[in-house]
Amino acid sequence: MTKKTTLLFDFDGTIMDTTNVIVQSWQQVYRHVTGKEGDPDTILGTFGTVLRDGLADAFPGEPVEELLKIYREFQYDCFLDLIELYPGIREMLNILKESDVSMALVTSRLKRTTMQAVQSFDLGKYFDVIITADDCTKHKPDPEPILTALDKLNGRDLTDAVLMIGDTVYDRECARNAGVASALVAWAPSLDVHELKGSDAPEYVLEKPSDIFRII
Repeated sequence: MTKKTTLLFDFDGTIMDTTNVIVQSWQQVYRHVTGKEGDPDTILGTFGTVLRDGLADAFPGEPVEELLKIYREFQYDCFLDLIELYPGIREMLNILKESDVSMALVTSRLKRTTMQAVQSFDLGKYFDVIITADDCTKHKPDPEPILTALDKLNGRDLTDAVLMIGDTVYDRECARNAGVASALVAWAPSLDVHELKGSDAPEYVLEKPSDIFRII
């Protein structure tokens, strides 16, 4: 097995627990459109998708730009109050920073809130590159986010040494489409990774952040 020297981390559900703020933002849209809250499990099923696409699918016929505005305005007002790092993430990143790996953040979240969190939680020192939805024309599961990160890391020719760490099948498929290995985390609510079998399964499963050291 080739040593993994380039680690690409998803943000929502992987590094940061943003479940509450995402669900509450969706509920704001549901209340506007339907007058009542939506099913939380249905909302969790949208995790990992591009927000615009998720809203269009959930509310066919509704003006997507208006829904995006409602969602984002709610989230901008309370984003930092409703998110937190998952337990063990800071300790994992501190150790990785002192090792010989390169790290990038590869997220489908917009740059504005991504960078709010990066700055507020002092995460910028860990990542050599940060790729957000604003940096790509195509999004997960398309390989563009990963390939863009690798281009900036000068590592596209080293795909055997790359590992994408995420929490949804979109992260796994993005990795597969880019020709790199994937690890899915078991601590996010968006997916029961243990139910993925055969070709649906990632190469690795992380039960806790420190499990990354068994891989690299």
